[in-house]
Amino acid sequence: MKDLRRLQRLLPYLARDRRRLFLAICLLLPVAAASAVQPLLVGQAISVLRGEQAWWWLQAMPMASALRWLIGLLLVAVLVRLALQGSQSLLVQTIGQRLTSQLRVDLFSHTLNLSLRFHDRTPVGKLITRLTNDVDALAEVFGSGAIGVIADVVTFIVIASLMLSINRPLGLMLLFLQIPITWLVISLQQRYRKANYRVREELG
Repeated sequence: MKDLRRLQRLLPYLARDRRRLFLAICLLLPVAAASAVQPLLVGQAISVLRGEQAWWWLQAMPMASALRWLIGLLLVAVLVRLALQGSQSLLVQTIGQRLTSQLRVDLFSHTLNLSLRFHDRTPVGKLITRLTNDVDALAEVFGSGAIGVIADVVTFIVIASLMLSINRPLGLMLLFLQIPITWLVISLQQRYRKANYRVREELG
């Protein structure tokens, strides 16, 4: 609930870059698709080398031609993924830096308008930490946290759908193994947040 309230406070700042944000979100699916295609192409190459069943248009080709096609497609998929990820990272970092800049301006203006009693009671180190480290942490959370989580979820859905379409029992087993891993990651994340909060308090 706290994270949701914090996100709601950031919405006015994010609305100023809604076009960049919308474009960054739209790139999630192509990036996930380009990432999921690569192991599929490698699997087809292994099938061609072993003489197993492959895609119908590969079976009509000689082995050398089929491998050249697969290598070319794999190279294209890698280049497309890198280009899309680079564009997405540039958009996200631009949004994060603009958000950080506007937050700093608003916080500095708000701090100047506070009463002298507040400045007398509040330690200078704590105030500086709030204006610098916390804002940087917020921008980092947005850049590598929020968008990263959404990107991971989209990639997971695409890869899971692909696995289930190829081999349902194996795909279900791999998905079941994600449950304890997810629980472990969440528990470690909660510990990290508590430790990070204590560090910021000590710095203040």
